[in-house]
Amino acid sequence: MNPADELRTAADKLREVAPKLRGLYARVADPAAEWLDHEANLARDAHLWAKREPCGWCGEPAHAHALAVARTINGTAP
Repeated sequence: MNPADELRTAADKLREVAPKLRGLYARVADPAAEWLDHEANLARDAHLWAKREPCGWCGEPAHAHALAVARTINGTAP
């Protein structure tokens, strides 16, 4: 599975469970799914993904955070 697929799968899973969530989790599910979809679109167009600036807090590539969240949602985190 490529990064775009991982991100899109996680966004779909979030949308699937969102109606069952309560409180803060319910409010964050849709924006998080939109963010993962946005990252998936950038990953699909790999040249856009590769040229992004690193995270200002940790220096990791900007997409590393999205992939970490997606892999946690998908149950494939290391």
